[in-house]
Amino acid sequence: MSMKLHRYMQSVQSQTFGDILIFGKELDKEVQTLIETSIALTFEYRDLTNLLNGHDVNSESGINLIEDKLKQAKKQLYDAK
Repeated sequence: MSMKLHRYMQSVQSQTFGDILIFGKELDKEVQTLIETSIALTFEYRDLTNLLNGHDVNSESGINLIEDKLKQAKKQLYDAK
């Protein structure tokens, strides 16, 4: 009887571990999506604020240069995966 119980416990532990791994991957994807959305909203808010304040985001102030560098870094992050 104890061998059956031991085998059952091992199978349940294995299944639980597999479920946790799957959940972890799904959670990782959701967190990545939230981060991407947060970054996009941050830039949209910045652009709207600049527009309302009369600042030209296409000037040589460097804002667009920073945004381009961020996009390049994001692309490198995806390429590394």
